[in-house]
Amino acid sequence: KALADLGHVHLSRDIADPELKAIWCPHWAAMLASRPAADVWVVANAISTASPPGTRPAFPWFGGVRGLVSSGRASQGEPCDQRVGVAPWHGVNGRTDQVASCVKR
Repeated sequence: KALADLGHVHLSRDIADPELKAIWCPHWAAMLASRPAADVWVVANAISTASPPGTRPAFPWFGGVRGLVSSGRASQGEPCDQRVGVAPWHGVNGRTDQVASCVKR
């Protein structure tokens, strides 16, 4: 009832209204900082006997299929490109034709 008494004019105001912006603007930075981070995928940790150390095998990616024979190496902890491959195999080394085992960080 109390809100209805304020009238429709007060209940339908645009959040971008200059009078309301003064209320929200000081809080934009805090509101943006509180957003959850997007999933970040990185190359999974290498096994202790990896050669060279700290790397994982990278495999060809063609036509939506991962190859079975390694075509390179990817450094552990490097970012993976989620636009390439299918989890947990994502693009590595800045290439769209190569994937490695990745994990969410």
